[in-house]
Amino acid sequence: GGRINTSSSAYLKALYPAPNYSIAGNANNYINNQTVKTYQRDDQIKVDHYITPNYHLLAEYFQEYQNFAQNMVGPGTTPVSSETDYTNNKLAQVTLTQTFSPNMINNTSIAMNIFLLNLTLVGTTDISQLPNFSETLYYPNALYASRTPVVNLAGGLASQGIQAARPIPHASDLDNTVSDNWSWLKGKHYLTAGVTFVFNTKRQVSGQQTNGAFTFSGNFTKPASGSSLGDDSVADMLLGYIGTFTQASQSPHGDIHDFSWSPYLADRFQFSKTLT
Repeated sequence: GGRINTSSSAYLKALYPAPNYSIAGNANNYINNQTVKTYQRDDQIKVDHYITPNYHLLAEYFQEYQNFAQNMVGPGTTPVSSETDYTNNKLAQVTLTQTFSPNMINNTSIAMNIFLLNLTLVGTTDISQLPNFSETLYYPNALYASRTPVVNLAGGLASQGIQAARPIPHASDLDNTVSDNWSWLKGKHYLTAGVTFVFNTKRQVSGQQTNGAFTFSGNFTKPASGSSLGDDSVADMLLGYIGTFTQASQSPHGDIHDFSWSPYLADRFQFSKTLT
C-alpha cells in the first residue's frame, strides 16, 4: 500500500529481471544468457634500412585495438546494464645504429608507448532511464552522480547499479623515451656508456562512488527470531529502511606528468681467459 517506497519499487522493476531458470524443489533463479564478445586487431609495420654500410636505421610500429563487449557491468549484475571496453595501444620506435669502427658502435633511439582505455556503459545505467525513480543525494552535482546508485542486498542477492570505476571515458598513459648507448672494445677493456630520458604523462578520471551506495540488511523486517534472508533485505528496501549509505563528494580528474633520466658508465676488463 502507501508504505511502499516508489523509488525502491521503480529500481527493482527496472534493474532486477524476472527469474528465467528454475529446478523442481529449488527457488527460481536468473541466468545471464547474454554473450560476451571480443574483437581484436593487431597491425605491425617494420622498416629495416642500411643507409650506408656504417649507418643502419630500424623503424617499428605496432598497434593493438580491442573491443570487449561484456554481459554485465559488475560481478553478479544482469545484462540490463553492461559495459563495453575499448583499448587502443600503440608502440613506435626508431633506432639508428652507427658503426664508427669494427670495435666502436653507438645506438640512438627514440620510442613512444601509448596506452588508451575507454570503459563505456551500455543499457540502463542512468537514473533518467528509471521510470518513477527519484533521489536526493548529498552531492547531486558531483561528476557521474546521475548513474544508477549501487544497491547491496543482504542474504545472497546480487548487487545492482553502477560501480565507482565506471565509466572511464579516457584513461591514457604516454611514455616517450630518448636513449643513446655507446660501446667500445679496446684491448682488454670493453667500455659502455649511455643515458636514457623518459617523459611520462597519465590522464584519467578517478573512480569514485559519486552516485551513492545503499545497503539494505533486512534487519528491520526480519522475523523476531532467526537471521535475515534475501527477501528481508528486499522488504527493507521497499519500505525505505536503509542500513547504510555512502557517497563520494567528487571524482577528480588526474593529469600527471613525470620525467626521469638514468646515465651509466661501465668498464668490463678481461684479466685473463677465465677471469673478467
